[in-house]
Amino acid sequence: MKKLLKMHLEHVRLRMKHQADKGRTERHFEEGDWVYLKLQPYLQSSVERRANHKLSFKYFAPFQIEKKVGTVAYKLILPEHSLVHPVFHVSLLKKSLPREIMAEATLPPDASTEQVPERVLARRRRILGNTTLLEGKVVWSGVSDNLATWDNLQELKKRFPEAPAWGQAGSQGEGDVTNPATGLTRRHAVDEHLKFCPVPEAKELRQSRRERRHNHRVNGPEWTT
Repeated sequence: MKKLLKMHLEHVRLRMKHQADKGRTERHFEEGDWVYLKLQPYLQSSVERRANHKLSFKYFAPFQIEKKVGTVAYKLILPEHSLVHPVFHVSLLKKSLPREIMAEATLPPDASTEQVPERVLARRRRILGNTTLLEGKVVWSGVSDNLATWDNLQELKKRFPEAPAWGQAGSQGEGDVTNPATGLTRRHAVDEHLKFCPVPEAKELRQSRRERRHNHRVNGPEWTT
């Protein structure tokens, strides 16, 4: 019975440790490194004197590491007026850049050029609400074909009217495009398109090419009018 209880307790301990380690990162510092120190509100006044503690900082200093104490603690060089013990756990420390490293005031120039549509691999129609959008699988300049994206061709032509993609004919991609909200497929989209087609064109699209066969059950003079 004791072995069973120990086994369950060990299992629970490992599970709790695994969940707690998800929010932790392994940190190592050397003597002479500069680190920021995280303090509790009641300890901040002795280390960092401030006139108003309403908007106090979360990390203070940085302070220099004097030496390493054990495996997970470090001794810091604090101000002389500090009343806090100078040894802190590694979880309260955050690495600081050396004072010699200065941040640049200006950003480096961006050498990359603006990407434009280069080719259209396929086209499809997608139903969005009461409208039918024409989308294309677009290959952008400087990007391989496997990174092509489906975009609205009308919007792209407005943004890039002189793009190389509009000077070539891409292949027409086949397949049903279903509206997730209504479940309409390409066949329903064609029916919606026929509402706005001229009468001769609509008749041509609706006309079946199968050979007509008379029903023998309704043949005879009694069915003629």
